[in-house]
Amino acid sequence: MTTAGRGRAAPPSAPLPQVIYIIRHGEKQHKNSPPYGVTLEGVREHTSLSPRGWQRAGALVGLFAPEVGHPRAGLRVPQRLFSPTYGPGTITNEHRPHQTIVPLAQRLGIRIDDTHEIGDEAATIGAVLGGGKEPVLIAWEHRHIPNLAHAIPLVRGTRIPAAWPPQRFDVVWKFELDPATKRYRFSQQPELLLAGDKPTGIALHNRRAHRTPSAAGTDRGL
Repeated sequence: MTTAGRGRAAPPSAPLPQVIYIIRHGEKQHKNSPPYGVTLEGVREHTSLSPRGWQRAGALVGLFAPEVGHPRAGLRVPQRLFSPTYGPGTITNEHRPHQTIVPLAQRLGIRIDDTHEIGDEAATIGAVLGGGKEPVLIAWEHRHIPNLAHAIPLVRGTRIPAAWPPQRFDVVWKFELDPATKRYRFSQQPELLLAGDKPTGIALHNRRAHRTPSAAGTDRGL
């Protein structure tokens, strides 16, 4: 469990996003056994989503931007999308976090901002906070998601899970702006998109979760 509130607050005059959503990428290949990761074209690739991960990527369109009606209660249509880059010479942008929001980006006609590296979550949130008031969705790698959350200026006393469990792919972390304090209130919303998705968020105490790595670390496991 982490008590937050140490995030870097943006200048009071900045038009802050009304809401920031953070999700983990969709399901992946388990070690070197089926189901394998595959590209959108069906080519086997270990840094890509598994077939179930691609199912989740497609279902996210209906969650955030259905063709008819409105997003699920409690959610808004994002107008800015972020996923990480892993730097030159490592993993290309065709990796799981990017792939997870490609269908949504295509539906919305929005380019994914993939200019910030894994491990530089503070700069990512700086770009998010300085980009205007429209809703933002970030797809990231689970070990680094708590670092993203810590970089957001949170309402004092806010508690967030200290780590994102490796077995969970089905939760939205939601940060809603409190206009009075210009800080964000945290909540969780289960996606409930695929069979087996859990109806609860991530527990504040999670003994099975991975430790959050240092900012300099790069997780090739995604």
